[in-house]
Amino acid sequence: MLKDRKITSWTQPVSSLADEPQMSAAALKAAFDSNTNEVKPALNGMIDDLTGTGGAGNVGTSPIDGVTGTDVQTMLAFLKGLIDLRDPTENVDQKLALKADKAVTDRHIKTVGFNGKTGVFTFTREDGTSQTVDTMLEKVPVRCYLDGQTFVLVLEDGTEQRADLSAFLTKTEFTDSGTIDFAVSGETVTASVKAGSITLAMLESTVMSTLQGYMTAAQTAAGNAKTSETNAAAHKDAAAKSASASAQSAAESAGHAKNAQSWAVGGTNSRPGEDTDNAKYYAKQAGASADDAARQMTAASASAAEARESAAGAAGSAQRAEQAAKDAEAIAGGNFIPMSQKGEKNGVASLDASGKVPSGQLPAMNYAPASHVDDNVKHITAEERQAWNAKTDDTAVNTHKNDKNNPHGVTAAQVGAPTTAAFNGHTGDGVKHVTAGERQAWNAKTDDTAVNVHKKDKSNPHGVTAAQIGAVTKDTLDAQVSNIGNVHVWKRTQVVGEEIPAGYTLGIVESGYIHSSTSRASEYRPTHNYADSITVTDLGGVKLTSPKPEVIDYSASGAAEAQTLLRGKFILPEVDPPGGITCQTGVLYIPDDAVFSYITNGKSLGYPANYCITTNKFQRVKPYPLIPAGTHIDYLTSTNRNAYQEGNNEQPPGYTLGEPKQTNLHYHSNSDTYYYVGHVTVSEDGTVTLERETELWLKSTNMEQSRATMAGKFVQDQSVYGKPILFIPSDAKFFASGTGGKGVDTDKAQTVTGHPAIPANTTIEYLGQLGDKARIQALTYLGTGKYGASNPNKLTFSFVPKLVIVTDSDVNTGDFGLAVYSSKTMIVKLGRSSANEVNSLKRLDDEKTISWYSSDTAQYQLNISGKAYYVIAVG
Repeated sequence: MLKDRKITSWTQPVSSLADEPQMSAAALKAAFDSNTNEVKPALNGMIDDLTGTGGAGNVGTSPIDGVTGTDVQTMLAFLKGLIDLRDPTENVDQKLALKADKAVTDRHIKTVGFNGKTGVFTFTREDGTSQTVDTMLEKVPVRCYLDGQTFVLVLEDGTEQRADLSAFLTKTEFTDSGTIDFAVSGETVTASVKAGSITLAMLESTVMSTLQGYMTAAQTAAGNAKTSETNAAAHKDAAAKSASASAQSAAESAGHAKNAQSWAVGGTNSRPGEDTDNAKYYAKQAGASADDAARQMTAASASAAEARESAAGAAGSAQRAEQAAKDAEAIAGGNFIPMSQKGEKNGVASLDASGKVPSGQLPAMNYAPASHVDDNVKHITAEERQAWNAKTDDTAVNTHKNDKNNPHGVTAAQVGAPTTAAFNGHTGDGVKHVTAGERQAWNAKTDDTAVNVHKKDKSNPHGVTAAQIGAVTKDTLDAQVSNIGNVHVWKRTQVVGEEIPAGYTLGIVESGYIHSSTSRASEYRPTHNYADSITVTDLGGVKLTSPKPEVIDYSASGAAEAQTLLRGKFILPEVDPPGGITCQTGVLYIPDDAVFSYITNGKSLGYPANYCITTNKFQRVKPYPLIPAGTHIDYLTSTNRNAYQEGNNEQPPGYTLGEPKQTNLHYHSNSDTYYYVGHVTVSEDGTVTLERETELWLKSTNMEQSRATMAGKFVQDQSVYGKPILFIPSDAKFFASGTGGKGVDTDKAQTVTGHPAIPANTTIEYLGQLGDKARIQALTYLGTGKYGASNPNKLTFSFVPKLVIVTDSDVNTGDFGLAVYSSKTMIVKLGRSSANEVNSLKRLDDEKTISWYSSDTAQYQLNISGKAYYVIAVG
């Protein structure tokens, strides 16, 4: 080394001799030669060091910004590396040929500025010149209203523009009258009829005719009642005269007279209720009813119904009065029969409603005359008697009939029957006869042609489903295949010290449908199983303990029954319901205070069908399997890149916001959109829940007020089931959209993705997307000769490498290194092939840069001065 050439001392220093050395010439020469001889090798060695291959490394330099090294050799090597990274002359010439002319590029737009208050765009070119475009944004109408007959536009800058619409609008005034009152509320005019303002002149002719008829009928009834009262009085006088003329029946006549008085005017105490059940009373009632009917005629519009009732009452009263008068007349005339003599001995018989004497009042008879006369069974004619006398006694006939010994001598030939021998021979022929068992077996057989056709039928004639044979369905497979290239994969490594038994947790409280259907018919009612408790198998399966089935009707009573049975229970909705039915999947828990409902508009709320049984509270059961002690590795997948967080330390759950995008918040419709507004919480499993702080109805007419409430907040559309939670940035803008500008959009909304917590002793590593192609990058660097902790090698790649290979230019005898990464650790590390592993190898924070060093030599560090090293990285 050049520094080793320093002469720090002399063997025979000449400078130490006296001015007149007391020594011989030879000794003096030797002293001077000694110094020269010591300078010569040092000087020659310095020349060799400077002119040799390492000469530049022995020449120090001052630090230069951007250049590594403190000697010329190191700096030259660094500069050589930079030069190697530069394009050769031919590439530069090609690129220069493509270079644009400055006169052309000076006209290109460099920046675009926009003043949101004035609406002025400023376009600045590369040469510094600029041009403005005024959009007149400050003159854009932001709202409008009608001021009387003037149409007012309010502009962005706060000024107003007015237009007189009096030529198009005629102001209408409503004036109250004696009959009609007008009331105005906002833009609504309501007319009402004043009480008692309807006169007879306002009534329609048919109504007047009807009321006149009622009045005439009432007056006629009143007159009849008066006549009945007069007749009753006359009968009363006649009864009194008859009483004095009939001495033999004075007492009885007096009684009848009293009875007549009772029916005519009452006041005799001879029967209950007679004071309100007599001719006089009814006549007064009829007169009062007639007078009342006449009075009601003057207010017919309000009491037509009452007049009809009064008239009917008067008519009834008149009828009862007339009947009472007739009764009194009959009694008073003496031509009467006491009730005590009707149907009695020495009395008279009464008549029933058909005008006949009741059978109970007829004398006792030992036959029924009418039925006896008509009874043809009990009577015979002379011809019948003669014919019957000529008949034979049935005893002889019956004896002959019961004779089974062939009394007529009939032969087998006469009746066409086989002989006994022939019959016995036929009966014993087993070939010709079929037994019942044979017949049943043969009838059950199928023609072999049909069997063969069925065997060759490859179109799934039995309708076997994928679930029956454990196969994945086409829809599931299509969904999986369609996500290839969009499925992200994470590797999860868990280190478990002690066995964790299987168990479950309950998810967040949700609301929604339990099941929905396109029909209310009985065959569309699913069967749910429910139980008080559940068990979780070691593999993570869930079972209901002693489950009970329940079929729930689509009705209010069905919802009420479900609420009674299922509160505080675990339920398993029907797993494979018939077509047209959709059920929640998995095991659910129903809280004790859950409320069930039946609805018929499920589709409008985002449910699968219209007919739904819903509940405001349910929780999903989230089971986990038994985890034995040890290290466990599994793989997590999702189409959302932010579904899981990464790391190897215990971390709480959280969420990630997506990219801001223009989003429709309110669709063009006549109804408003109901929003919850607030902040979010994230459960341990990564479920995001909106904690409501306020709510609002969003529509195009209040979008600015709504924006002020929603900006900087998390929001969720509650009008439709299953809408995502969004974050509205503070600087988001709302604007009208859709047909007629009745919708509302925002230029910025971000989706919210929750990710679960990372438990202790768990590492989650992102592996990439399924279908990703491997990435390869090649680098080269020039060794500097440096080594040690203060001079590490560093390589930076454009991606996170999984495999790094480093080798030098001596392919056959050179050094190489290999690094294979698993998570953030290395399996094989960089270093000379013959040396020990370099324990200093590590990734830096961005994971795209690796660093290593060796404390032994530059060769072991793969950094020999001036040597080119080649790098291949795979990720």
